[in-house]
Amino acid sequence: MEKKQKRNSSSKKEVNITGGGVRFPLTANERREWEVGEKFFGEADSYAEAENENFTDEMEKSAVSAVENNFRNGEISEDETVLFSPEAEILEEIAEYAGESDEYAEETEEEVLDESGDDIVERNPFLRNVKRYLSQGLIIIITGIIRALAMNVFIVPNKIAPGGISGIASILYNTLGWNVSLITIVFNVPLLILSFFYINRGFAISTTIATLVMSGFMEVLDTPSIPVFIEDPFAAAIMAGIMNGVALSLLLKINSSTGGSDIIALLVQNKFRNIKVIWLLFVLNAAVAIAAGITFASLSIVIFSLVTIYVGSFIAEMLQKGFVSTVEFKIFSDKKEEIADFVLHKLHHGITGLTGIGMYTGRQVNYLVCIINKRQENTLINFLKQTDPTAFYYISNVKSVIGSGFKNDVNPKSKIK
Repeated sequence: MEKKQKRNSSSKKEVNITGGGVRFPLTANERREWEVGEKFFGEADSYAEAENENFTDEMEKSAVSAVENNFRNGEISEDETVLFSPEAEILEEIAEYAGESDEYAEETEEEVLDESGDDIVERNPFLRNVKRYLSQGLIIIITGIIRALAMNVFIVPNKIAPGGISGIASILYNTLGWNVSLITIVFNVPLLILSFFYINRGFAISTTIATLVMSGFMEVLDTPSIPVFIEDPFAAAIMAGIMNGVALSLLLKINSSTGGSDIIALLVQNKFRNIKVIWLLFVLNAAVAIAAGITFASLSIVIFSLVTIYVGSFIAEMLQKGFVSTVEFKIFSDKKEEIADFVLHKLHHGITGLTGIGMYTGRQVNYLVCIINKRQENTLINFLKQTDPTAFYYISNVKSVIGSGFKNDVNPKSKIK
Protein backbone atom coordinates (compact mmCIF):
# COMPACT_ATOMS: atom_id res chain seq x y z
CA MET A 1 0.00 0.00 0.00
CA GLU A 2 2.79 2.39 0.87
CA LYS A 3 4.56 1.52 -2.37
CA LYS A 4 1.39 2.23 -4.31
CA GLN A 5 0.98 5.61 -2.59
CA LYS A 6 4.65 6.38 -3.18
CA ARG A 7 4.26 5.43 -6.86
CA ASN A 8 1.17 7.64 -7.18
CA SER A 9 2.90 10.53 -5.46
CA SER A 10 5.85 10.20 -7.78
CA SER A 11 3.54 10.15 -10.76
CA LYS A 12 2.03 13.46 -9.57
CA LYS A 13 5.34 15.25 -9.41
CA GLU A 14 4.74 18.79 -10.69
CA VAL A 15 6.77 20.11 -13.54
CA ASN A 16 6.55 23.65 -14.95
CA ILE A 17 5.85 23.55 -18.68
CA THR A 18 5.66 26.43 -21.15
CA GLY A 19 4.11 25.94 -24.56
CA GLY A 20 1.25 26.70 -26.86
CA GLY A 21 0.93 30.18 -25.47
CA VAL A 22 0.39 29.07 -21.81
CA ARG A 23 2.56 28.46 -18.78
CA PHE A 24 1.41 26.33 -15.81
CA PRO A 25 2.56 23.37 -13.58
CA LEU A 26 1.83 19.82 -14.85
CA THR A 27 2.35 16.31 -13.52
CA ALA A 28 4.70 13.92 -15.32
CA ASN A 29 1.82 12.11 -17.07
CA GLU A 30 0.23 15.37 -18.08
CA ARG A 31 3.62 16.56 -19.28
CA ARG A 32 3.98 13.59 -21.63
CA GLU A 33 0.46 14.20 -22.94
CA TRP A 34 1.24 17.87 -23.41
CA GLU A 35 4.47 17.15 -25.27
CA VAL A 36 2.62 14.83 -27.63
CA GLY A 37 0.01 17.53 -28.23
CA GLU A 38 2.69 20.17 -28.59
CA LYS A 39 4.50 18.06 -31.16
CA PHE A 40 1.26 17.59 -33.05
CA PHE A 41 0.47 21.26 -32.99
CA GLY A 42 4.03 22.12 -33.97
CA GLU A 43 3.75 19.94 -37.06
CA ALA A 44 0.33 21.36 -37.78
CA ASP A 45 1.71 24.88 -37.45
CA SER A 46 4.47 24.13 -39.97
CA TYR A 47 1.92 22.77 -42.39
CA ALA A 48 -0.34 25.75 -41.84
CA GLU A 49 2.46 28.23 -42.46
CA ALA A 50 3.22 26.55 -45.74
CA GLU A 51 -0.44 26.40 -46.81
CA ASN A 52 -2.15 29.30 -45.16
CA GLU A 53 -1.06 31.72 -42.46
CA ASN A 54 -4.60 32.06 -41.18
CA PHE A 55 -4.67 28.36 -40.27
CA THR A 56 -1.86 28.95 -37.76
CA ASP A 57 -3.92 31.55 -35.95
CA GLU A 58 -6.86 29.14 -35.74
CA MET A 59 -4.66 26.37 -34.27
CA GLU A 60 -3.30 28.70 -31.62
CA LYS A 61 -6.79 29.78 -30.73
CA SER A 62 -7.82 26.11 -30.44
CA ALA A 63 -4.91 25.39 -28.09
CA VAL A 64 -5.82 28.29 -25.87
CA SER A 65 -9.49 27.29 -25.98
CA ALA A 66 -8.58 23.72 -24.92
CA VAL A 67 -6.67 24.99 -21.89
CA GLU A 68 -9.58 27.23 -20.96
CA ASN A 69 -11.98 24.29 -21.20
CA ASN A 70 -9.68 22.18 -19.00
CA PHE A 71 -9.69 24.97 -16.45
CA ARG A 72 -13.48 25.22 -16.47
CA ASN A 73 -13.88 21.41 -16.29
CA GLY A 74 -11.66 21.19 -13.23
CA GLU A 75 -8.82 19.39 -14.95
CA ILE A 76 -6.61 22.31 -13.93
CA SER A 77 -7.02 23.43 -10.33
CA GLU A 78 -7.79 27.01 -9.36
CA ASP A 79 -4.53 27.41 -7.46
CA GLU A 80 -2.56 26.62 -10.58
CA THR A 81 -1.52 29.73 -12.45
CA VAL A 82 -2.64 30.16 -16.01
CA LEU A 83 -1.18 32.98 -18.05
CA PHE A 84 -2.21 33.38 -21.65
CA SER A 85 0.48 35.04 -23.70
CA PRO A 86 -1.42 36.27 -26.80
CA GLU A 87 -2.31 39.45 -24.93
CA ALA A 88 1.33 40.00 -24.05
CA GLU A 89 2.37 39.38 -27.65
CA ILE A 90 -0.21 41.88 -28.84
CA LEU A 91 1.11 44.46 -26.38
CA GLU A 92 4.65 43.85 -27.63
CA GLU A 93 3.53 44.27 -31.23
CA ILE A 94 1.74 47.50 -30.35
CA ALA A 95 4.84 48.81 -28.56
CA GLU A 96 7.01 47.85 -31.53
CA TYR A 97 4.59 49.51 -33.95
CA ALA A 98 4.49 52.63 -31.79
CA GLY A 99 8.27 52.77 -31.78
CA GLU A 100 8.41 52.43 -35.54
CA SER A 101 5.68 55.07 -35.85
CA ASP A 102 7.69 57.50 -33.71
CA GLU A 103 10.77 56.91 -35.84
CA TYR A 104 8.72 57.40 -39.02
CA ALA A 105 7.20 60.58 -37.58
CA GLU A 106 10.64 61.96 -36.74
CA GLU A 107 11.94 61.15 -40.22
CA THR A 108 8.82 62.66 -41.81
CA GLU A 109 9.17 65.80 -39.71
CA GLU A 110 12.80 66.17 -40.80
CA GLU A 111 11.80 65.74 -44.45
CA VAL A 112 9.00 68.28 -44.08
CA LEU A 113 11.36 70.75 -42.46
CA ASP A 114 13.89 70.21 -45.25
CA GLU A 115 11.26 70.68 -47.94
CA SER A 116 9.49 73.65 -46.33
CA GLY A 117 12.30 76.18 -46.24
CA ASP A 118 10.03 78.69 -47.92
CA ASP A 119 7.44 78.25 -45.17
CA ILE A 120 10.08 78.91 -42.53
CA VAL A 121 11.09 82.08 -44.36
CA GLU A 122 7.47 83.21 -44.57
CA ARG A 123 6.91 82.63 -40.85
CA ASN A 124 10.01 84.60 -39.86
CA PRO A 125 9.41 88.38 -40.19
CA PHE A 126 13.11 89.19 -40.60
CA LEU A 127 13.73 86.54 -43.27
CA ARG A 128 10.49 87.48 -45.00
CA ASN A 129 11.60 91.13 -45.23
CA VAL A 130 15.05 90.15 -46.47
CA LYS A 131 13.50 87.99 -49.18
CA ARG A 132 11.11 90.78 -50.20
CA TYR A 133 13.82 93.43 -50.37
CA LEU A 134 16.15 91.18 -52.36
CA SER A 135 13.43 90.34 -54.88
CA GLN A 136 12.47 94.00 -55.21
CA GLY A 137 16.09 95.01 -55.66
CA LEU A 138 16.61 92.40 -58.37
CA ILE A 139 13.50 93.57 -60.23
CA ILE A 140 14.60 97.21 -60.03
CA ILE A 141 18.03 96.33 -61.45
CA ILE A 142 16.56 94.26 -64.29
CA THR A 143 14.02 96.93 -65.22
CA GLY A 144 16.70 99.63 -65.01
CA ILE A 145 18.83 97.80 -67.57
CA ILE A 146 15.84 97.18 -69.87
CA ARG A 147 14.65 100.78 -69.78
CA ALA A 148 18.16 102.17 -70.20
CA LEU A 149 18.76 100.03 -73.31
CA ALA A 150 15.36 101.03 -74.73
CA MET A 151 16.22 104.72 -74.31
CA ASN A 152 19.82 104.55 -75.56
CA VAL A 153 19.33 102.13 -78.46
CA PHE A 154 15.82 102.76 -79.83
CA ILE A 155 14.10 105.87 -78.43
CA VAL A 156 16.58 108.74 -78.28
CA PRO A 157 18.46 107.97 -81.58
CA ASN A 158 15.13 107.91 -83.49
CA LYS A 159 13.74 111.04 -81.76
CA ILE A 160 10.83 109.02 -80.40
CA ALA A 161 8.98 110.58 -77.46
CA PRO A 162 7.15 107.75 -75.65
CA GLY A 163 5.30 110.06 -73.29
CA GLY A 164 6.18 111.19 -69.80
CA ILE A 165 9.53 112.51 -68.70
CA SER A 166 11.36 110.02 -70.92
CA GLY A 167 9.70 111.61 -73.95
CA ILE A 168 10.54 115.12 -72.72
CA ALA A 169 14.15 114.05 -72.13
CA SER A 170 14.33 112.67 -75.69
CA ILE A 171 13.04 115.97 -77.11
CA LEU A 172 15.48 118.08 -75.06
CA TYR A 173 18.42 115.86 -75.95
CA ASN A 174 17.71 116.00 -79.70
CA THR A 175 17.12 119.76 -79.67
CA LEU A 176 19.41 121.16 -76.97
CA GLY A 177 21.81 118.28 -76.37
CA TRP A 178 20.95 117.98 -72.68
CA ASN A 179 21.92 114.86 -70.79
CA VAL A 180 19.01 112.39 -70.84
CA SER A 181 19.72 110.67 -67.51
CA LEU A 182 20.19 113.99 -65.71
CA ILE A 183 16.92 115.38 -67.13
CA THR A 184 15.12 112.23 -66.02
CA ILE A 185 16.30 112.67 -62.42
CA VAL A 186 15.77 116.42 -62.17
CA PHE A 187 12.25 116.39 -63.62
CA ASN A 188 11.21 113.45 -61.44
CA VAL A 189 12.41 114.96 -58.14
CA PRO A 190 9.40 117.25 -57.46
CA LEU A 191 6.97 114.52 -58.56
CA LEU A 192 8.60 111.95 -56.29
CA ILE A 193 8.42 114.34 -53.33
CA LEU A 194 4.70 114.92 -53.95
CA SER A 195 4.09 111.19 -54.27
CA PHE A 196 5.80 110.62 -50.93
CA PHE A 197 3.31 112.87 -49.14
CA TYR A 198 0.15 112.46 -51.21
CA ILE A 199 0.23 108.95 -52.69
CA ASN A 200 2.18 106.35 -50.75
CA ARG A 201 5.59 106.36 -49.12
CA GLY A 202 6.49 102.84 -50.20
CA PHE A 203 5.46 103.63 -53.75
CA ALA A 204 7.48 106.86 -53.72
CA ILE A 205 10.62 105.20 -52.34
CA SER A 206 10.59 102.27 -54.77
CA THR A 207 9.88 104.58 -57.73
CA THR A 208 12.74 106.87 -56.66
CA ILE A 209 15.17 103.96 -56.50
CA ALA A 210 13.95 102.65 -59.87
CA THR A 211 14.44 106.08 -61.45
CA LEU A 212 17.97 106.46 -60.06
CA VAL A 213 18.95 102.94 -61.14
CA MET A 214 17.63 103.51 -64.68
CA SER A 215 19.46 106.82 -64.96
CA GLY A 216 22.66 105.21 -63.72
CA PHE A 217 22.46 102.40 -66.28
CA MET A 218 21.76 104.93 -69.04
CA GLU A 219 25.16 106.48 -68.30
CA VAL A 220 26.95 103.14 -67.94
CA LEU A 221 25.47 101.67 -71.13
CA ASP A 222 26.01 104.82 -73.22
CA THR A 223 29.14 103.48 -74.88
CA PRO A 224 30.21 102.93 -78.50
CA SER A 225 30.30 99.19 -77.83
CA ILE A 226 26.49 99.21 -77.71
CA PRO A 227 25.28 100.30 -81.19
CA VAL A 228 22.11 102.30 -81.78
CA PHE A 229 19.30 101.17 -84.06
CA ILE A 230 18.23 103.83 -86.59
CA GLU A 231 17.68 101.76 -89.77
CA ASP A 232 13.94 101.33 -89.23
CA PRO A 233 12.21 103.82 -86.89
CA PHE A 234 8.95 101.87 -86.93
CA ALA A 235 10.68 98.66 -85.81
CA ALA A 236 12.54 100.70 -83.19
CA ALA A 237 9.22 102.07 -81.92
CA ILE A 238 7.78 98.55 -81.55
CA MET A 239 10.88 97.21 -79.85
CA ALA A 240 11.01 100.18 -77.46
CA GLY A 241 7.34 99.63 -76.60
CA ILE A 242 7.94 95.94 -75.85
CA MET A 243 10.87 96.70 -73.57
CA ASN A 244 9.04 99.48 -71.74
CA GLY A 245 6.00 97.25 -71.30
CA VAL A 246 8.07 94.44 -69.79
CA ALA A 247 9.78 96.87 -67.43
CA LEU A 248 6.50 98.48 -66.36
CA SER A 249 4.81 95.13 -65.67
CA LEU A 250 7.71 94.07 -63.44
CA LEU A 251 7.66 97.37 -61.55
CA LEU A 252 3.92 97.12 -60.96
CA LYS A 253 4.49 93.78 -59.22
CA ILE A 254 6.50 95.54 -56.51
CA ASN A 255 4.21 98.58 -56.18
CA SER A 256 6.48 100.84 -58.18
CA SER A 257 6.34 102.69 -61.51
CA THR A 258 8.45 104.40 -64.14
CA GLY A 259 7.73 107.82 -62.61
CA GLY A 260 6.86 110.90 -64.63
CA SER A 261 3.33 110.82 -66.03
CA ASP A 262 2.39 107.86 -63.79
CA ILE A 263 2.83 110.04 -60.73
CA ILE A 264 0.99 113.00 -62.29
CA ALA A 265 -1.98 110.79 -63.13
CA LEU A 266 -2.15 109.39 -59.59
CA LEU A 267 -1.93 112.86 -58.05
CA VAL A 268 -4.80 114.06 -60.22
CA GLN A 269 -6.88 111.00 -59.39
CA ASN A 270 -6.40 111.62 -55.67
CA LYS A 271 -8.03 115.00 -56.20
CA PHE A 272 -10.64 113.91 -58.74
CA ARG A 273 -11.75 110.37 -57.93
CA ASN A 274 -13.93 109.94 -61.01
CA ILE A 275 -11.00 110.25 -63.41
CA LYS A 276 -9.59 106.96 -64.72
CA VAL A 277 -5.81 106.71 -64.42
CA ILE A 278 -5.43 104.78 -67.67
CA TRP A 279 -7.14 107.47 -69.75
CA LEU A 280 -5.32 110.29 -68.02
CA LEU A 281 -2.02 108.55 -68.74
CA PHE A 282 -2.97 108.24 -72.39
CA VAL A 283 -3.78 111.95 -72.63
CA LEU A 284 -0.52 112.99 -70.95
CA ASN A 285 1.64 110.68 -73.06
CA ALA A 286 -0.15 111.63 -76.27
CA ALA A 287 0.46 115.29 -75.46
CA VAL A 288 4.21 114.62 -75.23
CA ALA A 289 4.13 112.66 -78.52
CA ILE A 290 2.32 115.51 -80.27
CA ALA A 291 4.83 118.00 -78.80
CA ALA A 292 7.67 115.92 -80.30
CA GLY A 293 5.96 115.95 -83.72
CA ILE A 294 5.59 119.71 -83.56
CA THR A 295 9.17 120.20 -82.38
CA PHE A 296 10.67 118.09 -85.16
CA ALA A 297 7.98 119.05 -87.70
CA SER A 298 7.31 115.40 -88.43
CA LEU A 299 4.06 113.44 -88.36
CA SER A 300 6.09 110.24 -88.44
CA ILE A 301 7.57 111.07 -85.03
CA VAL A 302 4.06 111.40 -83.59
CA ILE A 303 3.04 108.03 -85.09
CA PHE A 304 6.17 106.27 -83.90
CA SER A 305 5.76 107.74 -80.43
CA LEU A 306 2.11 106.65 -80.21
CA VAL A 307 3.07 103.17 -81.41
CA THR A 308 5.63 102.91 -78.61
CA ILE A 309 3.08 104.09 -76.06
CA TYR A 310 0.41 101.66 -77.27
CA VAL A 311 2.70 98.63 -77.50
CA GLY A 312 4.14 99.36 -74.06
CA SER A 313 0.69 99.62 -72.48
CA PHE A 314 -0.50 96.45 -74.26
CA ILE A 315 2.51 94.38 -73.20
CA ALA A 316 2.33 95.62 -69.60
CA GLU A 317 -1.35 94.74 -69.34
CA MET A 318 -0.87 91.30 -70.88
CA LEU A 319 2.03 90.46 -68.59
CA GLN A 320 0.12 91.70 -65.56
CA LYS A 321 -2.73 89.34 -66.30
CA GLY A 322 -0.46 86.46 -67.32
CA PHE A 323 -1.82 86.47 -70.90
CA VAL A 324 -5.10 85.07 -69.57
CA SER A 325 -7.93 85.26 -72.09
CA THR A 326 -11.13 83.73 -70.78
CA VAL A 327 -14.73 83.25 -71.87
CA GLU A 328 -17.92 82.44 -69.99
CA PHE A 329 -20.41 79.81 -71.15
CA LYS A 330 -24.05 79.70 -70.07
CA ILE A 331 -25.55 76.42 -71.25
CA PHE A 332 -29.18 75.27 -71.28
CA SER A 333 -29.33 71.54 -71.99
CA ASP A 334 -31.03 68.34 -70.86
CA LYS A 335 -27.64 66.60 -70.74
CA LYS A 336 -26.20 68.57 -67.88
CA GLU A 337 -24.37 65.64 -66.29
CA GLU A 338 -22.40 64.79 -69.45
CA ILE A 339 -21.50 68.43 -70.05
CA ALA A 340 -20.45 69.00 -66.43
CA ASP A 341 -18.30 65.86 -66.47
CA PHE A 342 -16.57 67.01 -69.67
CA VAL A 343 -15.77 70.47 -68.29
CA LEU A 344 -14.57 69.09 -64.96
CA HIS A 345 -12.42 66.20 -66.17
CA LYS A 346 -11.43 67.14 -69.72
CA LEU A 347 -11.11 70.91 -69.59
CA HIS A 348 -10.17 70.89 -65.88
CA HIS A 349 -12.34 73.84 -64.89
CA GLY A 350 -15.16 74.25 -62.44
CA ILE A 351 -18.78 74.42 -63.52
CA THR A 352 -21.86 75.52 -61.59
CA GLY A 353 -25.47 74.40 -61.94
CA LEU A 354 -28.03 77.16 -61.41
CA THR A 355 -31.81 77.33 -61.34
CA GLY A 356 -33.96 80.00 -62.98
CA ILE A 357 -37.49 80.72 -64.15
CA GLY A 358 -38.43 80.93 -67.80
CA MET A 359 -40.56 84.07 -67.85
CA TYR A 360 -42.39 83.09 -71.03
CA THR A 361 -43.39 79.59 -69.87
CA GLY A 362 -43.22 80.25 -66.13
CA ARG A 363 -41.41 76.94 -65.68
CA GLN A 364 -38.29 76.27 -63.69
CA VAL A 365 -35.16 75.74 -65.79
CA ASN A 366 -31.70 74.49 -64.87
CA TYR A 367 -28.58 75.75 -66.62
CA LEU A 368 -24.79 75.53 -66.34
CA VAL A 369 -22.23 78.31 -66.01
CA CYS A 370 -18.47 77.89 -66.50
CA ILE A 371 -15.44 80.00 -67.31
CA ILE A 372 -12.73 78.47 -69.49
CA ASN A 373 -9.65 79.62 -71.37
CA LYS A 374 -10.17 81.15 -74.80
CA ARG A 375 -8.18 78.38 -76.48
CA GLN A 376 -10.66 75.82 -75.07
CA GLU A 377 -13.70 77.56 -76.55
CA ASN A 378 -13.89 75.54 -79.78
CA THR A 379 -13.33 72.29 -77.89
CA LEU A 380 -16.37 72.91 -75.71
CA ILE A 381 -18.48 74.10 -78.66
CA ASN A 382 -17.71 70.92 -80.63
CA PHE A 383 -18.54 68.77 -77.61
CA LEU A 384 -21.89 70.54 -77.17
CA LYS A 385 -22.74 70.01 -80.84
CA GLN A 386 -22.00 66.29 -80.58
CA THR A 387 -23.59 65.70 -77.18
CA ASP A 388 -26.74 67.81 -77.49
CA PRO A 389 -27.38 69.47 -80.88
CA THR A 390 -30.49 71.12 -79.40
CA ALA A 391 -28.57 72.78 -76.54
CA PHE A 392 -28.93 76.54 -76.18
CA TYR A 393 -25.85 78.43 -75.00
CA TYR A 394 -24.18 81.78 -75.31
CA ILE A 395 -20.60 82.95 -74.82
CA SER A 396 -19.31 86.13 -73.19
CA ASN A 397 -15.79 87.54 -73.03
CA VAL A 398 -14.43 87.84 -69.49
CA LYS A 399 -12.13 90.77 -68.76
CA SER A 400 -10.39 89.36 -65.70
CA VAL A 401 -10.56 86.22 -63.58
CA ILE A 402 -9.10 85.88 -60.08
CA GLY A 403 -9.16 82.49 -58.41
CA SER A 404 -8.22 78.83 -58.58
CA GLY A 405 -7.42 77.57 -62.05
CA PHE A 406 -6.60 80.98 -63.50
CA LYS A 407 -3.39 82.95 -63.17
CA ASN A 408 -3.49 86.60 -62.16
CA ASP A 409 -0.25 88.29 -61.16
CA VAL A 410 -1.57 91.80 -60.58
CA ASN A 411 -0.20 93.24 -57.37
CA PRO A 412 -3.22 94.29 -55.27
CA LYS A 413 -1.09 97.01 -53.67
CA SER A 414 -0.12 98.53 -56.99
CA LYS A 415 -1.13 102.15 -57.40
CA ILE A 416 -1.40 101.87 -61.17
CA LYS A 417 -4.61 100.05 -62.17
